[in-house]
This record gives sequence, C-alpha cells and structure tokens, in this order.
Amino acid sequence: MKINKLLLFLFLSGVFSALKAQDTISTNLYSTTDSVMDNNTTLWQPDTSVTQLWNKLIEPSLKDSSLWEKGKAYNAGHFYMVPLHIAFQHNQENWQQQFAQHFKRYAEDGFYMAEPTRLYRLQYQYLASWFLVLAVQHKKDSLIPTDLYNIIYDDIDRIWNVEPAWTWKNNNLNFEEFENMRARIIWKLYNVEMPPNTFYRAIVDEEKFVFAIAANLKTYLKLTEGDTIPKNEMLDDILQINKTIFDRRVVWNKEGGWLFQPGIWHNHIDYAYAGNISKDNPKKLSVLDIAEDVSHSHRTALWLRSFINASESEEMSMYYDSLLKGLEYQFFNKLLVSPNDSINTYLTNNFMDGYNGVYRWNYNGLKNGYGPFELSGTMLIGWWAFLGSNAINNIYKELATRFPLPEKVLSIYEARTNEPRPADKAPNFYITGFAELMTRLAAVLNVYK
Repeated sequence: MKINKLLLFLFLSGVFSALKAQDTISTNLYSTTDSVMDNNTTLWQPDTSVTQLWNKLIEPSLKDSSLWEKGKAYNAGHFYMVPLHIAFQHNQENWQQQFAQHFKRYAEDGFYMAEPTRLYRLQYQYLASWFLVLAVQHKKDSLIPTDLYNIIYDDIDRIWNVEPAWTWKNNNLNFEEFENMRARIIWKLYNVEMPPNTFYRAIVDEEKFVFAIAANLKTYLKLTEGDTIPKNEMLDDILQINKTIFDRRVVWNKEGGWLFQPGIWHNHIDYAYAGNISKDNPKKLSVLDIAEDVSHSHRTALWLRSFINASESEEMSMYYDSLLKGLEYQFFNKLLVSPNDSINTYLTNNFMDGYNGVYRWNYNGLKNGYGPFELSGTMLIGWWAFLGSNAINNIYKELATRFPLPEKVLSIYEARTNEPRPADKAPNFYITGFAELMTRLAAVLNVYK
C-alpha cells in the first residue's frame, strides 16, 4: 500500500467519527423468477429529456465540484450511485468519461481534502469502489486512475486496524473508545455482559459501508488477477466477520422475508416515539422488537450485490442471493404502499417490518420528526432498484411518470430532507429535476449477477 499517502491523509484529515446518523402492496408484484437480468438485456439509450437533465445536474457536478470534500461526500455517495451504474451498464461512454475524470482528480490530489467525518467519507469511497468494479467488469480498465484502489484500500486499512473507533458514552463501559473498528465489532458480536437488545451492540452504517467497500475491493482483485482468487488478509478478515454478522443478526420470518437485528434500537432516542402512529402530541413509547428504519435500510440491496460479487464459492454466493430475495419480499410485502385515492404515488412504511410509527422525534433540531410515510422520499434516490427485478423497475417507471410532483405528494416526500420548501427556500432534490432523473434511470437499471 502507499504508506506515504496514508500518513499524509492521516495528518490532514485527523481522526473524526460520526454517525448521521401499515398498508402493503399486493403480493402479485413480487416474483422470484425475474430477480436477476442477464447480460443480453437490450441496451437503453437516453432520450432528449434525460440527456438534458444529466447535462444540467450530473455533468457540472462531476466536472466542477469536489464531491469528496466536507459537506458534499454524504450526498454524492447516495445521489451518484444509480447514474454511475447506468453509465456502464448501458455503455454511455461520455458519462463514463465524466466519472473517470472526476475520480482522476480525486486520486491525484483530491483525497488529501477528503471529508473528515468517517461515515460520510465512507459513503463516497463506496461510490469510488463501485467505479473500480464497473470499469473492470465492462472492460474499461483504462478509465481507472492510478492509485485509486490504493487510496480506498489504505482508508479501509486505517479504519479497520489503526484508527480508534468511537462508542456511545455508557456508565457500564470502562472505556471511551475501541482500539479500532475490528475490535469494536468483535465486542458487539461476543459481549455477553450487556443485554442483547440494546443499541450499544448495534452494527451501524459506517461498519456496513466498510464491509461493502472491502467486498468491492476483493471483487476488483478477482477481476484483475485472472482466474485465481487472490488472498488478502485484511479483506478476507473483514468479509468473514461480515458473514458472521449476517448469521447472527438476521431474523427470518415464515413468509420468506427477514429483518436485520430487530429490537436492537428500541431504547435509542431515534426510536423512543416509535409506538405512536401519529405526530399529534406523541408520547415516549418504544416498540420492543422494532425493525430498522427504511431510510437507512434502502442501501441494503446494493451491499448484498457487493457481497455476492466477492463470494469465493457458489455456496457463499447463494447465501447472499437468498438474502437479496428475502429483502425483495420484505420490500414488496411489508414496505411498499400502492397509490390510492388519498395519495396517488408510491409510499413506504417507516420501518422494515411494515410498522409505520414515528421516527426521530425531536432529532437534531428536527422539530417534529417523521410521521407515517414521511421516510418515503428515500425511495426516489433509486437504490431499491438494485433489488434487480422487473417488478422494481416497473415501480420506478410509474414513479417517473408522476413528475412534476403535486404539492400533496411533495409534502410527504420532502419531509425526509428536513427542508420543507416554503417560498423563501431554494428548490430541493424533488423539484430540481434530480429526483425525476433518478427514477428514470432506476427504471432501466440492469443488475448483473
């Protein structure tokens, strides 16, 4: 690895950590027979309106904005993932070049100024790691800038092995941080002194991103080193622990869906009001077996894609593929709510088990938290399309026809941003054309196994 770059990165970025932290649709939309599209799928060509939206919203940001810097990396990691996949899956060479030039600037000197908050930086690094994988998968190795792999690898190595890992303040703990992320995860998995349903033991987003990035780096090595499966002590260690986490924290239901670590967040402040199904004068009322919220969980399908790609055996691949199918079942049968006479658009329930209570009441200055359906706007970022079925593509096709969004729909989708749009506020994601572009791209997303 590039030790000199690692030391400079450590000096400039320092050590920062943060956590940013029922109606159901008819089951006839769910299918297990079309979950993976093959490589013979007809390539899609953008029409004039899509091209105009891309040229207005994506190209200038990739060209002129330092998306890896503080205040930008969090959104970049989310909003540019579907466009990145579309650029390669549908062989849009101009779009590929735009991403390539962007990551070239990042690899040459941009990473010195990378987002210091660890979670946000990891979200950007995950985007960059997918650029590595997609470029090699589509035989566009020449687009990959020198040292991009090493920069991402060094960051993961530092987080996993070197940088102290934060923990919540707790009177039951005689320490304020862990030696590194690996030590923290091992403690979470095997600590027997703390009740199992407390959020101190929860696997959090920054850990999930490290697992997914490690999987993409492993896939990159597999694709660039021929038929041999390269051994890498750190990446293999991360992926083995990741498998252990899924073994221990996934709870299947009899219908064929599953939940991740249900109940573990019930005593966290974000979930303290979950037992209320209205924001009208809610009281503290937790739900003991509450599932994770949909806004954090929308990334899960793509994480599973990363784990499938990195699998070293058919058995391991099938293991993660079964989780992907179970997640699809959960989405269509517990989360997604069909358009109706009241709201003519697709919505989601707030929690992965289909419960629709209040989330994050009085969170971080957010006065009213999120009431029923008010996390639905997350769906328009497009990541649920990584479920990879015709059914999910069709949902996004229908969503794309609903723009411009009527005010009644906007009021629900905008709640997720904590930036409602009175006259004195700038246009947001849902009315600038960005959400429309994401849904139109997600509608043609082909996920190759």
